[in-house]
Amino acid sequence: MGPSWTLKHFFAAAAALASLASAAPASADYPDRPVSVVVGFPAGGSADPFARLFGQELSKKWGQPVVIENKAGANALIGTNYVAKAAPDGYTLLVALGNHTMNPAMYKGMQFDTSKDFAPIALLALAPNVLVVRDSFPAKNFQEFLQVLKQNPGKYTYASSGNGGTPHLAGVLFSQKTGTSILHVPYKGAAPAIADLMGGTVDMSFATLSSALPQIKAGKIRALAITYDKRVPQLPDVPSLDELGVKGVNIATWYGFLAPAGTPPKVVEKIHADLAEIAARPAVQEQLTTMLGSVIISEGPKLFQQRIDKELAEWDVAIKQAGVSLN
Repeated sequence: MGPSWTLKHFFAAAAALASLASAAPASADYPDRPVSVVVGFPAGGSADPFARLFGQELSKKWGQPVVIENKAGANALIGTNYVAKAAPDGYTLLVALGNHTMNPAMYKGMQFDTSKDFAPIALLALAPNVLVVRDSFPAKNFQEFLQVLKQNPGKYTYASSGNGGTPHLAGVLFSQKTGTSILHVPYKGAAPAIADLMGGTVDMSFATLSSALPQIKAGKIRALAITYDKRVPQLPDVPSLDELGVKGVNIATWYGFLAPAGTPPKVVEKIHADLAEIAARPAVQEQLTTMLGSVIISEGPKLFQQRIDKELAEWDVAIKQAGVSLN
């Protein structure tokens, strides 16, 4: 009994040591092969250039290919689910946007747990939305705009880039907070929504700054307010909704990297440190500001997780109150 017990435990201990030995170099030498970065949206949106910008820089830094994979569909749920089920080794990462914390309140029967199935790595940019109107809209400032809406419930329309995105939910929250009634017109992407706004087919949009900024600068649409608690450097003369007295419509799209839950903390920290170093470069910040209309922000794994948990709770209340469901 004694010898067999000893032999059995010897082999168990040897196997455990071998496992530890094989795991250690994976963290120490990470990455020693190509890394896949999954984007849950099609090419052409803001998530794709964000992923490619950082993917390019990581590839140079690591000396390994960083491959961007667009797995679009179901408001990013397809790509997100793919990463949730991937091996937690740091070789499959997810670029997530702010709708990551909105989706659980809008979709029933999701195949993953947003709070528990991911290891947050870094949040690197945050882009507020902007309330824009067609150039011929019968109001020249926000106060006049609000008065027109209140006097004409259900008459005016707002375009969004699709159901469940920040432009849609910004309109929902705005209506709730101001006691107004505006009709939602969803499009398949930001480009056609902005095009119809310029053409006068729809009246307004709570658009992402990146999609609206060129047309604002060109004078083809007018910006009335930033859907955030402060002004943004790209439009310093446009007040925030908080400033205008409409509180609680702080809608912004954030951009961050996540890994599957269980990814070794040393790997997560290495990726975070490398992303943070890249994001701090002035040339990269300039690209983020131009490309996304973003406010530069940097949150590591702990703060990013806190943000996700806080937003999950807040969106659960707000979206259920609004009765928004995408099932």
